[in-house]
Amino acid sequence: MLELKNIHWKTPDGEEILKGVDLNVPEGRLTVITGPNGGGKTSLAKVIAGLYEISEGSIIYNGEDIMLSSSPSVSRAYRSAIFWSFPAKKSFLRTSCAACFPPLVCVRRNILIVK
Repeated sequence: MLELKNIHWKTPDGEEILKGVDLNVPEGRLTVITGPNGGGKTSLAKVIAGLYEISEGSIIYNGEDIMLSSSPSVSRAYRSAIFWSFPAKKSFLRTSCAACFPPLVCVRRNILIVK
């Protein structure tokens, strides 16, 4: 369904962030991209979503390179298949309880508070 081949992307000031990324996403499968902060996950997601223009490589959707396609129907079908989810930013309370040493975040207590 979706294949990325040798994807390269640079920031406007020339720093190469994505260097030869290859990715295959089979049809009907949910694919999650995880990794450390600064690892290029957001940059890759923005490339896939069409928000960043790649400097090298191909994005192939259903057998057609969307970077070379001028067909509006291919572009619409591709864009409708992409979903991008931002992480929720919720703060944990900094508390202590009998099972924790202060001032660690007590996950058990935060879960109870959320319920």
